[in-house]
Amino acid sequence: MKTAIYTLLAADATVSGLVLNRIYRQIAPAKTPLPYILYQRDTAEHWRTFSGAGARYVATLSVFAVAASDSAAQTLADAIAAVLSNYSGTVGSTVIHETHLLEEADSLALPIEASQTYRYEVEQTYSIHYT
Repeated sequence: MKTAIYTLLAADATVSGLVLNRIYRQIAPAKTPLPYILYQRDTAEHWRTFSGAGARYVATLSVFAVAASDSAAQTLADAIAAVLSNYSGTVGSTVIHETHLLEEADSLALPIEASQTYRYEVEQTYSIHYT
């Protein structure tokens, strides 16, 4: 599922036009230019039928749109939502049955070193049903 998320985001012209290939699982490399996307699976619940066949999973995924301004972070978040929200389809060997944008929150990351700048973030939380 994690590879499928990367593939969906990287393949979208609007998203890739904003971040190029700067889409990372959990942490960006040091000194990564803004904007970029971070994503991580927060939870994964395994569902099974009574017969034991047809395993299905429900994951909670956090996606962070990180940019140099609040408006740039929101523009990137909107582009991400256009790709992931209500998506269903097959990506590689992963069948995504449905995705739902559950919530969105804004935050500001303060610089740690003098050479760093503020980072504006929009965090989106998705529920993803897949096999």
